[in-house]
Amino acid sequence: MKKRILFIAGHGQGDPGACSTMNGVSYQEYLYTRELVNLLAGCFGQADAEITVYDQAKNCYKQNKAGTGPDFKAYDYIFEVHFNAKVHGDGMMDGKFTGIGFYLHTGIHGVSVEQRILKNVVSLGFKQWGDGIFYTSGLLNCNVAYRAGVDYALLETAFIDDLDDMSWYNAHKREVAQAVADGIMDGFGIRKVQEGIPQAPTASGWQRDETGWWYLDQDGKYPRNGWKKIGGRWYLFDRAGYMLKGLQAVDGKLYYLHEGPGADEGALMGTDEDGALTVFWDEE
Repeated sequence: MKKRILFIAGHGQGDPGACSTMNGVSYQEYLYTRELVNLLAGCFGQADAEITVYDQAKNCYKQNKAGTGPDFKAYDYIFEVHFNAKVHGDGMMDGKFTGIGFYLHTGIHGVSVEQRILKNVVSLGFKQWGDGIFYTSGLLNCNVAYRAGVDYALLETAFIDDLDDMSWYNAHKREVAQAVADGIMDGFGIRKVQEGIPQAPTASGWQRDETGWWYLDQDGKYPRNGWKKIGGRWYLFDRAGYMLKGLQAVDGKLYYLHEGPGADEGALMGTDEDGALTVFWDEE
């Protein structure tokens, strides 16, 4: 059965969303969300999916608030596109990105699709915003989808009032669209296999991108926000799924993770009472 995916472009219908003017150029969120959704929708030719783009003359938030929104239950995944904004914009090119992130409902636990998207976009040379994934119960469309039992993600593509973010995005928007689409297709396993053309599987194991090291399990999932034993050694991963190093506090206790580089990088080290390194800690 095809995966039914609804793409929503944020704002519109009289609501421009976040806006900024930088170097004499006007940026309006609702125009950027529609452009990216249209680029995204064209990237699923190799997917076993049924793609629907929500009416771009409408604002889905306003429609849901009025009780005239789309039937979310008709879809398996709802993907809403937005661009973020700061309290105080950054209209100077300082070589620093603010980055890309997601909002998901607080009741959601499966985040492998969104993690793939983040890693794909970061691998293009962009930056992850904070932890990358933020949880909320204060977004209307998100709550409607959650009550309907449908997976929902709100993408904050870049900061529309950060000149570094938008300059990079405008130069790479097509690659970003493809990276997002690839994350969705591979995350859900809906990429069509072309007959007669062997498909190279993504190898499980340690992976590295510009943010750091992460671990791909054989089932396509990522350890995150806790410990995982790999190859007889314990490793600690942050909320976004990246391996932590150095001195880390967990549940009121301090642990030292080998800072590398080398084969021991990230592995949990045993310490004596004085904090001196001793042996690898290898207890269940």
